[in-house]
Amino acid sequence: MHYRWSYPENTNPFIYYFFGNSFGPDFDYETKLSFGENVAVQFRGFCKPLGINADTGPEIERTYKEFLGELTTHFDEYPFLLGFRPSLGDFSIHGSIYAHLLRDPVPGKVTK
Repeated sequence: MHYRWSYPENTNPFIYYFFGNSFGPDFDYETKLSFGENVAVQFRGFCKPLGINADTGPEIERTYKEFLGELTTHFDEYPFLLGFRPSLGDFSIHGSIYAHLLRDPVPGKVTK
């Protein structure tokens, strides 16, 4: 939530298009952007109740980078989360990182 909504380059028009497309794949480009922007307003509103703000942002980013470092250390030794065979956890973490961090421009650079 922090990375997506704290950095404007993650939203306009990048995420607006994807939000609009997921709800109306047959919409034309402009309609997808417009619809997606309306959806984004709702999601952006979740930041404050979750404690995401200018004061907490640096710590969120620090702990994400720490997490990536620990994950890298783990994957240097094991190909999967629980060792040598994939598990539901591998698919779960991949989906979360890809959908919410890797595709967005700012956290995508951090993640890569």
